[in-house]
This record gives sequence, C-alpha cells and structure tokens, in this order.
Amino acid sequence: MPASPPAFIEVYRPASHAELALIRPALEQAGIQYYVKNEFASLGARAATGADELSLMVPPAQCEAAQQLIADIVR
Repeated sequence: MPASPPAFIEVYRPASHAELALIRPALEQAGIQYYVKNEFASLGARAATGADELSLMVPPAQCEAAQQLIADIVR
C-alpha cells in the first residue's frame, strides 16, 4: 500500500491573487511544498461572499519556514 501524502496545514490567507503571485515564487525557490486551497473557486461568483477565501497550505514540517518567508514578503 502506498504511503499517504503528508497532511497540509494552513499557514496564510493571501488577500488576493496578486499577493499570492508574490509569495508563490519565493516558496518554490525555498523548496517548500504547498498548495492553494480554493485557488480557482475564489475566482467565481461565490468569491464576493468570502466563502472561498484563498488558503496557503504546507506540510507541518515546513510550516515555520513558510511563515517566516511569507512574513518577510508581506511586511
């Protein structure tokens, strides 16, 4: 049986896709695994309700590094 993928946890909620575009390359350069929860749902009609906010998700082992990197970018 294949190993289960690591659980991902939320580390940040970008305010917009533009903010996400600033953060994404830095995470990739640092080798931090991530995915963006609601990345495409937030573009739809439900986005106005806030029900589909963007959430940046990383494995628990990379949480601290991701938070530090994001803090340096969004200051």
